[in-house]
Amino acid sequence: MKKKELIQLIMDAAGVRSVDRTTALHLNNSFNTTVGQLFVRDQGQWAFYRKRITLAVTERVASLEGIPIIQTRTNANGVLSVYPTASDDKTVFYPAPYYLMRSSADVTKLSGVVYYSVTPDEVTFSTSLPKEVTELYADIVPELQYYEDDDEIPLPTGIAQVIIDQAVQALKGNIAHQPIINRRPVQ
Repeated sequence: MKKKELIQLIMDAAGVRSVDRTTALHLNNSFNTTVGQLFVRDQGQWAFYRKRITLAVTERVASLEGIPIIQTRTNANGVLSVYPTASDDKTVFYPAPYYLMRSSADVTKLSGVVYYSVTPDEVTFSTSLPKEVTELYADIVPELQYYEDDDEIPLPTGIAQVIIDQAVQALKGNIAHQPIINRRPVQ
């Protein structure tokens, strides 16, 4: 479902008009909370909600400013994978803790392997990434607010109604966010 259609569905269910931005904020919170709870144990599920972007790289650092990502528990921390833009480049990228970027260990000097570390604002690459590289592809797990109105929203199968119900309840001013495990049906 497209983002603007989802917002309209929530507004209709809540019985409100002309509050698109408020509805979008509640939908964003509901999506991020629910999806974050669902995938906390099975990190592989994030692959279904990724979006490919192009990263501009300067001095082995790429800015994530303006790209809200859902922080995951793994070292990838919301940037699931990174790829070279050249199709003939066989470089492999691995997420790693930040301290590895400054390490002098031999593992950081493997040919064809680049480690990267993610913070909310940037992606830092190990020194094995050539300084000439200025662009890379990345698969990220964006917050719902990153999607445009006409983008298809990847709603988790079987849990879409929970996300919609939470957004409707929040829009009505009721308690909306609670752990999914202890969740009672909306009345």
